[in-house]
Amino acid sequence: MKSIDCNSVRLKFFIMFVFTIIFTKSTAQKFSSFYIPIDNLKSERINPLPFSKVFQTDKDLEVATVDNLIKQNKLTLANPKASQGFSQNFFWIQFKIDWKNLNQDIVLELDNPHIDQVKLYQKVNDEFLKIGFGGDRNRTFKDRSYINRRYIFPLKNTNSTTTYYLLVDKRNASVSFPLWLWNKGQFEAVETKQNVYFGIFFGVIFFLGIVSLAIGVFIRNKMFLYYAGYTLSMCLYLFTALGFSFQFLYPNSENFNNYSRVILSVVIAVFTTLFLRIFLNIDKNLPKISKYYKIVSIILVALTVLWMFFSELYQVHTIWLLNISNLLFLSIFICAFCAAFYALKTNRYNAIVFFMAFGVMIFGILMYLGIEYGVINEDIFPLNPVLLGSGFEIIILSFAMIYQLSKIISAKHVLEIKHQTLVQNTKTLEAKNLELINTAKTLKKQHTEKKSDTILLKSKALIKLNDITHISSDGHYLEFYLTTKETPEVDRNTIKAVLNLLPKTDFAQVHRSHIVNINHLKIIKASELILSDGKVLPVSRSFKTQIKAIVIKPQE
Repeated sequence: MKSIDCNSVRLKFFIMFVFTIIFTKSTAQKFSSFYIPIDNLKSERINPLPFSKVFQTDKDLEVATVDNLIKQNKLTLANPKASQGFSQNFFWIQFKIDWKNLNQDIVLELDNPHIDQVKLYQKVNDEFLKIGFGGDRNRTFKDRSYINRRYIFPLKNTNSTTTYYLLVDKRNASVSFPLWLWNKGQFEAVETKQNVYFGIFFGVIFFLGIVSLAIGVFIRNKMFLYYAGYTLSMCLYLFTALGFSFQFLYPNSENFNNYSRVILSVVIAVFTTLFLRIFLNIDKNLPKISKYYKIVSIILVALTVLWMFFSELYQVHTIWLLNISNLLFLSIFICAFCAAFYALKTNRYNAIVFFMAFGVMIFGILMYLGIEYGVINEDIFPLNPVLLGSGFEIIILSFAMIYQLSKIISAKHVLEIKHQTLVQNTKTLEAKNLELINTAKTLKKQHTEKKSDTILLKSKALIKLNDITHISSDGHYLEFYLTTKETPEVDRNTIKAVLNLLPKTDFAQVHRSHIVNINHLKIIKASELILSDGKVLPVSRSFKTQIKAIVIKPQE
């Protein structure tokens, strides 16, 4: 066994002790003196959170009470970061500014439009002056100390060291309060540029949605209609997420502002499933996923109705409901990725477009969920990650939809050419068919005329058909009555056999013993008929209808 070097052990413990003292001292110094380096405001904005203390309480306390509890070290310190995750607590941010090094006013920005209640206090001696307030619960948009889509608090130069307290109330939800200190002039310049950029961004997305809607209606294509619904609802969701909807669309409806994003996210999810079912041909290739999408859509709509009609229940169980919704949203994209992998075999182009477009979007959503659950700090992103992801996604999908439209137009053009060819071929065939029919009629007429010109009897007598007025049966013999003879021509034959030899357009049987030439028919009575030579013949009831049809039918 090796012997332990006591001197070496003592040295190690001494080094660890020194580092512990230094770390403790530096940490204590950091939390005892946390003045914000406002000299940097001349060239850039500053995140004050690393130089602030963040406290959380489970009760709504007055600022003076909070100040006393801080002095007594009775408040719980929270991690000084922007994203705190889901919480049911009130958050107080304490920070100090030494105005002696700055000769201008500055602006404090809370870059989260969706805070239930926010108040800013300035400590003056032992009193607290409320210099800013706002919130989107039980307050209209105009009930703010500074009219802006976010929460903006102008800070006046006090020429001394000043302590500030900022209350952030976002209970029963995800709490995030990214803070920035700005030079006032720089903030106003950046604000103007941002509004212009946002105007262009939303204008482009809205235009794409309207164009897709018009195309879908014009060509009656569901995929374009669903994409239009997805694009327009995403545009409105982002417009709301950035705080513009509360400012411009419904400034007097704070209740609707609380759950508008929930409703819009459900609308987006429903249109996403409808669009992807066609875009990736999920209904045909993966019917189980298609069925799951229908079930998820029903659940999300039911939850939305629950939130709308039972607002108190929503406020109590918001965290649970949001977690369920987030899981359902995530499952939609997981199933979509499975469908896209399957579609690589059958529709490679659409599958690749999906991976490109929704891959960026999924990344943005995952980053946003990381912010929601406090895993990722929101202030590390220059813009909302969902905004960035959806922007890229809509641009990629729009190019893909343009390509889909070009394919539809090309296919339609090909079909029109084929249709025109078929129409032309049909007309040609109809013309040829008509020509053949006319030829057949001519041949039939010639044949009929040739056939009906004469009839050769068994007695070798040749009789012209036009000369025959009628034929009567007398036992096994037939009597052919002619206009050219007073006495009939007699031949051994039957009514049935002779009737097959005669043209049906001119001769008809009127009785079991009589055949008449229609051309010599003069009058038809109830039970008899009169010929042109005055001869009267009986008419059987079974042949009367046939006789009338032949007589009335126009001759071709």
